[in-house]
Amino acid sequence: MSGSLILFSALSCICFIFSYMQKDLPKNYNEAKSITFCLLLLVIIWIMYATTHLLYHTYYTSALSALAVLSSLYSFLFWYFLPKCYIIIFQPQKNTQQYFLSLIQNYTETFSQ
Repeated sequence: MSGSLILFSALSCICFIFSYMQKDLPKNYNEAKSITFCLLLLVIIWIMYATTHLLYHTYYTSALSALAVLSSLYSFLFWYFLPKCYIIIFQPQKNTQQYFLSLIQNYTETFSQ
C-alpha cells in the first residue's frame, strides 16, 4: 500500500510541477491553470489523507480512503470539466475551430513582436 501511495504522490507532484510551469500560456487558450488547480487540490487531499491515516489507525481508514478518492475525482470534475461544459452549452461560438485558430494567431502575432 505504501509503495503505491509513494508512486502516486511522486507522479502527482511531477504533474503539478509541469502544469505549473505552463501556466503562462495565452489566457484564452490555457488549460494549464485549471489542471494546476486540480492537481493542487489532489495533492492537498492526499496529504490530508496520509496525515489522518498515520495519526489515527481506526476502523474508518477504508472510509477515509474512499472519501479521499471521491474528493480528488470530484475536484477534477468540478474544476476542469464543468467550465468546459459551460462553454459548450452556453457559449458555443467559442467552441469552434476558427475561434481557437484566431486565438493562436493573435498570440503568435503579439509574441513575435
